[in-house]
Amino acid sequence: MDRKALIVYGTRYGATQSTSEEIAKVLREEKLEVKVVNAKKEKVKDISPYDLIIVGSGMQMGKWTGEPENFLKQFQKELPNKKVAIFVSSAAQALIEHEKKTEEIESNRKQYLEEKAAKYNLQPISMVILGGVFLATKKGPTFGN
Repeated sequence: MDRKALIVYGTRYGATQSTSEEIAKVLREEKLEVKVVNAKKEKVKDISPYDLIIVGSGMQMGKWTGEPENFLKQFQKELPNKKVAIFVSSAAQALIEHEKKTEEIESNRKQYLEEKAAKYNLQPISMVILGGVFLATKKGPTFGN
């Protein structure tokens, strides 16, 4: 029986998309059939065929993008019965980790991942905050996810 994975993501500047594609590449090397969905462009209608579901979101002002959040709401009854992993992309997290701000690292993990999992009654097999992108603007560098 073929194992299937679904990766659903929301992104603002592309970092979460590239992370999702990289995760898909690794899963395909492990012989999983993987579907990657940009939740802003495509709506998932059924998650029953998937053994593993990964949901990722860019962060802005401490919030997930709307589309992955809507996916979690839509499938909140089915997701607790699936293998689920969640991740967020946060360029600011790289700076926090570089500066070894342990308290802030733990606070972000709790706020962005643990509370999200609890809200939807999930027991993720993995939860992680990954780096985003830095954008050059006329006002100076800014974060993008």
